[in-house]
Amino acid sequence: MRQKGVMSTIFGFGIFEELVESNPCSGWRLKDVKSKHKSVTVTPAQAMATVRLLVTPMFRVLVYLVACTALRASEACGLRWRDLGGDHIKIQRRWSASDLDDPKTRASEAAVPMHPVLASLLRTWRSTTPYGGDDDWIFPSLKMGGRIPMCPGIFVTDHLRPAALRAGIRIDPGQSRALLPETSASAVESGAVGA
Repeated sequence: MRQKGVMSTIFGFGIFEELVESNPCSGWRLKDVKSKHKSVTVTPAQAMATVRLLVTPMFRVLVYLVACTALRASEACGLRWRDLGGDHIKIQRRWSASDLDDPKTRASEAAVPMHPVLASLLRTWRSTTPYGGDDDWIFPSLKMGGRIPMCPGIFVTDHLRPAALRAGIRIDPGQSRALLPETSASAVESGAVGA
C-alpha cells in the first residue's frame, strides 16, 4: 500500500510538472489491506494549546474548519472560496498527494452546514489572505504562490505535529495522520469552536 502512495505522489508531481499525462495509480485500491492506523488521544486543553502554537491564522482556521464540519483534510484543502455559501460549504473536490480528485464518497458531495462562528472566521481569513478571489484556494500553498492548495500531509508534518509535540501530546511514529481530526474534535469539546 505504501508503494502505491509513493508512486502516485511521483506521478502526481510529474503531471503537475507536465512530464506525464496521467497517473496510472489513480482509481484503484488494494483489497483486504488492513490499516496500521493508531489513534491519538488529545485532550481539549492539549488541542487548544496546539492551536495557539500554530504560527499563522490560515493553519488555525484549517483546524477549526475540520473541527466544525468533520471534513477530511483533503476535502478542506481542496476548497475554493466559491465553494462557500452563506450557511453551507459545497464539497467539489479533494486535494491529496498533489492530485485533485472527486470527493472520496457520494456522501461527501452533500452540502455541509457552516456554523456562524466558522463563517466569521473564514470571512476574517478571506479579508487578510492575498488569495481571496472566488477562484482562489481557501488554504493555498504559499510556497507555490497560491497556484495549488496546501498539502494536508505537509501541514500535519511541518506545522501541526511540531505544535502538538510542544503542547505535550505524545505522538508515536505513524500517528501523525490522525492528529488533525483528533485535535479538531478536541477543540470542539473544549467549547472554543462552535459545533
